Amino acid sequence: MFCRSCLRLALLLSLLIALNLPALAQPQVFAVLPAQDVDGRAIPNLDSRPVVVLVADRDHADAACEMGQKLAFELRGRREVVMLSVIDMSEIPPFLHEWATGQIRQKIRETEDSLKARFQVSGLAYSPPTALVVPDWSGRLVEALLKSGNREEYALLGKSAREVPFAQRRTLEREQRRLRSRAHLLIFDPDSRTVRHFVDPAELTLAQNHLSRMLQKPVANGQ
Repeated sequence: MFCRSCLRLALLLSLLIALNLPALAQPQVFAVLPAQDVDGRAIPNLDSRPVVVLVADRDHADAACEMGQKLAFELRGRREVVMLSVIDMSEIPPFLHEWATGQIRQKIRETEDSLKARFQVSGLAYSPPTALVVPDWSGRLVEALLKSGNREEYALLGKSAREVPFAQRRTLEREQRRLRSRAHLLIFDPDSRTVRHFVDPAELTLAQNHLSRMLQKPVANGQ
């Protein structure tokens, strides 16, 4: 019995290595989530639910928003899936936080109206998955999320400028900004405890295919 268990464990570890998918420590990833979203709704426990996370800064918010609308339409009726949008607001000074929060809420309303219109045109009842929006004022949540996925280059976000020679610090900071400044889509699978990381609208189809396999049921064709 002991040997059989060891073989199972070895097989699981080899599969994870072969797929280049790190084991997911989901509670640690979501530990830096605030208790509420931007509208004051409580963040539910995400440890055992499929979670689709969109991450973007202000420059890529529109691209991430369009990706989110397409996925929300395709995931209609899937109430077990949570869609979490995280907006990187770490460069916004504190005295502008209230104004920025108002802008985020306005964008949420516009997005909801657009998504409702998409459902209406298709003759479908409005039934998107649970959706929450969280501004990240410190940047810690964005960093934790991007480091949790299967793209090894994003481990660079955890490196401090103090760890490299002074002459290389600007290069490191520039590369870290480049890595963050995308429209990111991360898919957390609670069964395999892994995270797949896709970037920009060009990889949306790959993300849709991964969701189809993960949920063991093809997602509907988006319109």
